[in-house]
Amino acid sequence: MLVLLGASMAAAQNSPSGPPTAPTEVEAVLRDRVTKFFEAQMNGKYRQADQYVAEDTKDFFYAMPKFPILKFEVGSIAYSDRFTKAAVTIRIDRELSQALIPKMKMHNREVTDWKIENGQWCWTVDQNVVKTPFGDMRRPAPGAAHADSAAPLVSAIPSVADMTRTVTADKTEVDLSNRKTDQVVFRNMMPGPVVLSLEAPQTPGLEAKLDRADVAPNGTAQVLFTYDAAAGGAAEGPVAVNVVVQPTQQVISIQVKLKPGGAAGK
Repeated sequence: MLVLLGASMAAAQNSPSGPPTAPTEVEAVLRDRVTKFFEAQMNGKYRQADQYVAEDTKDFFYAMPKFPILKFEVGSIAYSDRFTKAAVTIRIDRELSQALIPKMKMHNREVTDWKIENGQWCWTVDQNVVKTPFGDMRRPAPGAAHADSAAPLVSAIPSVADMTRTVTADKTEVDLSNRKTDQVVFRNMMPGPVVLSLEAPQTPGLEAKLDRADVAPNGTAQVLFTYDAAAGGAAEGPVAVNVVVQPTQQVISIQVKLKPGGAAGK
């Protein structure tokens, strides 16, 4: 396996121009290891998952809280250090439950770090860095310099006000009583990526579509609303369509006004 990976990496590094592309064999092996690691956790077999964990991360994996995985999907991969390290994006649903808090499903996008150790891809964690929805925060090292140091060791903690403005909408009301379509633009104001999802009640004639789920920092997403009043029947009052932000659980409610009966406005 190590010989195969080494030969494939050398070939990729010698590619003519542009960023190197991972050899098919390297990517296949990594995706297989990532899949088996998360499958073992989804099945509650954490001792089996341990074989995919790097030696310097085993104690961390043993001690970390383990929330049940409902489903996952391996996404994009970014390689570094001559294909010996990789950042693998995972779209994952977890069931979260804590004391006095009802169970909830958390849909998130996680970036996991992997490295080659003893010829095998292994999951690894920099335990001096805490990944949060507000960006990576570095823990102070023992005996590190204090606030007078030239380089701060810990990222700034967001205020309560910042936490309530994670994602913003350009408007919270849509009037389809005299038009067929309208849209709302959402902007991610956080320093880290977020995942958006729609919660819309079944309403005849009304369709809401999200153009993208993953939104990068300072990125935008749009929800397009389309309404066919002829198919809608007699609508009473506005319809609430919610946009849910993960991992913060922020909910942005959009009130959609419909035209009861008749044809939609042109």
